[in-house]
Formats: sequence, structure tokens, C-alpha cells
Amino acid sequence: MSMFLRPPHCEWLALQGDRATGVEVRGPNGEVAKTQAYKEVIVGSGVYESSKRVMLSGIGPENALAQFGMKAISSSLHVGQNLPDHPILPHVFRLKHGLGLGDHLLRAGPQKAGAVSAYNRSDLLDLVGYSRIDERLARIKEYVKAKQDNGGKDLFGPAGQPRRMFFDAFQWHNPVPQKEAGSLL
Repeated sequence: MSMFLRPPHCEWLALQGDRATGVEVRGPNGEVAKTQAYKEVIVGSGVYESSKRVMLSGIGPENALAQFGMKAISSSLHVGQNLPDHPILPHVFRLKHGLGLGDHLLRAGPQKAGAVSAYNRSDLLDLVGYSRIDERLARIKEYVKAKQDNGGKDLFGPAGQPRRMFFDAFQWHNPVPQKEAGSLL
């Protein structure tokens, strides 16, 4: 599904049997909209909210759902488990003066006003990209061997679900690299 929504948020997954076919979202005024996926549904609501949305939709460990009076539509023992096991590799780059959006966004003036105006008119500026890396992983012999040792199941999806993605988003709290002598910066 290629959809960028601002400010609605996902309430639950629309399911047909045990297959996600879309999402149900709630808008800022409480209105509910249902969307239909063309190909697949990728839940990208963060470490905790993704599991929460999936479990609220009836997908997860049966015993955990039963504690809240919910019936499991699809039993999946790994939903909501091992949440701290999400390695993050920040990518922070120092740019030459005049490159990037720092001056546009951090300093008052017509450039910032223009950027804020464009942001307010567009739903495309709340974007984080995901790249599938299946083919790259298949070329790493250590990964291939470990996957074979794991019964052919993906190491990043303990039940065999293939959901390997590279996530690269700017994070303000990461330190900026120091300029080194002789660098191109």
C-alpha cells in the first residue's frame, strides 16, 4: 500500500480471513475511513504501536489476546515479543554550507515560511522510506548458512515471515560527525 496520511492514524487492520487487505484509519475529527491495499499491507507504526495495532486486529499469541477477551483471528506467537531487539544504525552526515534544509527550517524568514507552507499543503512530506533487502541478504554467505541452519526460515522473522527492511530516517538526537582535516566537507 502506498499511502501517506496526515493526521489520520491507523486503528486496525482490515482482514479477510487471516490476511490483511487494508487498514482502517481515524481522522482528526473522529471520522473513520477504510482503505484497500493493492498488493500488501506494511505496518510501520513503530516498535510498540505496530505490535499493538496487529494485536488489536486479532493477530498475535492466543493467550495474550484472551487476557483481554479477544479471539485470535490468526495465531502468531511472535507478535509483541522481543520488542527491544530492533537494532538502529543512525546515518548522520555533515553537509557543506548551503546544502540540506537546516537553514530553511531552523531560521525564521521567507525560506522557512515557504517550507512550512509546502509542508502544510502536502501529505508527501511525512515520508520515511523502506527498501526490501532480500536479494542483498541472499548474497551474504553467513546469512545464507544461518538461514539454512534455521530450517530455511528468515532469521529476522522467527516464524519465517520475510520482512527485512532498511530504515533510514533523520534523527535530531544523533550527534553530527566532526569535520576531519582533509575531508571533502
